Amino acid sequence: MSSKDKMVNRVVVNLSPNENGGESLVFSSELYDNGDSTHNIYQVQSLTLNSYSNSATFHLTGSILTPESLRNLADALEKAEQEFTRK
Repeated sequence: MSSKDKMVNRVVVNLSPNENGGESLVFSSELYDNGDSTHNIYQVQSLTLNSYSNSATFHLTGSILTPESLRNLADALEKAEQEFTRK
């Protein structure tokens, strides 16, 4: 990330909203504009696991978690659940 790059948006999602408040898994994606005429937007992503007074953050290089990859994950989870409930 260069000092000329400007953050244009930020998405933060708590992936465990039903937890009791002391534990959470949070996904964050910051979108930056590097000023190039093509391919000017890039993302800096992270997953943070909080457990009361402890936390661990995993920094993801580039756009690892894309809308397409998350849809594929959701489809796979739904399929696995449906197969289980049919038995």
